[in-house]
Order: sequence, then structure tokens, then C-alpha cells
Amino acid sequence: MEYYFPIIVLVLSLFVFHILFIFIFPKSKKFWKIIDYIWISLGIVGIIGSTFTLRKQYSDAKETLLEYHLSIDYHRLIEMAEWNKNYFVSDGTGFKYEEFEDRKQVDDFKKTEKFFVTFSELIYKLEDKVLSDKNLNYIDTLNLNFQNFKDTIQNKDVKNIIKNVEYSLIDIQKSKLNYTENKKLEERSSLNWILLFFSPYLFAIALAIRLTKVTAELKDLKTNEK
Repeated sequence: MEYYFPIIVLVLSLFVFHILFIFIFPKSKKFWKIIDYIWISLGIVGIIGSTFTLRKQYSDAKETLLEYHLSIDYHRLIEMAEWNKNYFVSDGTGFKYEEFEDRKQVDDFKKTEKFFVTFSELIYKLEDKVLSDKNLNYIDTLNLNFQNFKDTIQNKDVKNIIKNVEYSLIDIQKSKLNYTENKKLEERSSLNWILLFFSPYLFAIALAIRLTKVTAELKDLKTNEK
């Protein structure tokens, strides 16, 4: 829709209303009082339609910031998963598990190491899907994967150590929620689109009616002065 279309509607409506209601079929004061309901109602509907445009602009402006937060939180999750993988590593650079007296602890540590090896690979694998394609349901996949593993661990030391990953998942879930809620601001029903398209024209017609009423009132004042 071209920006000048509503202006054309305003000018034409103003011309037609003046011809009809000022010169050909002049109306009474009661008519112009009643007409207030009409032009105000049109203006209100026009305002409702305009809010959809403002909402879309607000959503677009906010989206870049939310994408940045999502990226920061996702890369923090990568960092925490890598840290845990390296912490529990048993390839000679980490713990010397053969020196542990508590073999159950060794089992939990080794299980944790194995989990974070696969978990880190999964995070890297889903990075493009989450950050580029915005398939944010994969964040739920990561969270479920971690929670299922956590439920299998009884060792308190392990649970305390891996809390950094848990906190990172909480942060990225919040970022996901903020992003999806912002996206909802862009959603429009058929009624939304109708109001969005017609709102400038409704504003134009409402303004034309109001200006015509002003002309009628001025004409009445001149008549009374004579």
C-alpha cells in the first residue's frame, strides 16, 4: 500500500462529505452530535489496527538482542560441557582412577566423562539448528538429555560439579522463552491483517467526518451571527 493512498481517501472523503452534508443535504446539530459516535468509533478501530504495526516494529527491534542473548547462552553451555568433559577425563591427563578407593565413585566419574563426551558432540551438532535455523525445540532435547543423565547419578560430588551445566541450561531455556514470546508479537490472524490494511483509511474517513462537522459548526455560527 502506497503511503499517499490514505491521503487521497481523506481528500476525496472530505470533498464528498462537504458536498453532501454541507451544501446538498445540510444537517441539524443533533445529526452532528450523533455523528461523533461514528467518527470516534472509526478512529478507535484505526488505532487498534495501528497497534499491530507498532507491535511488529517492536518485535523486530528486540529480535536482534534476543538472538545475541541466545547465542551467548548457547556458547556458555558449550563451554561448561567442555569443561566437565575435560574435568572427568581418564586418558592420563585428568584423574588417576586406579588410585581411588571408592570404586563406586570411579564408576560415576567415568560415566560422567562418557556422558559429556557425547553431550558435547550433541551440542556442537545442534548448534546451527538452534542458532541459525532457530529450531529452538532442540534446546529441550539437550535439557532432557542432561536431566536423564543426572537422574542416574547418585554421587553428590558429581552432582555438585555438573551444576554449572544445569545453570547454563536454565539460562538458555529463559533465552528460548524470551525469543519465542517475542516471535508471538509478529503473529497475525486474518482479522489482524484486515485491520492493519484498513486502519489508515479508517483514520482518513474519521478525520474527514470530523473536519466536515467543523465546517458545519462554523457555518451554523455564521448563520446565528447574522
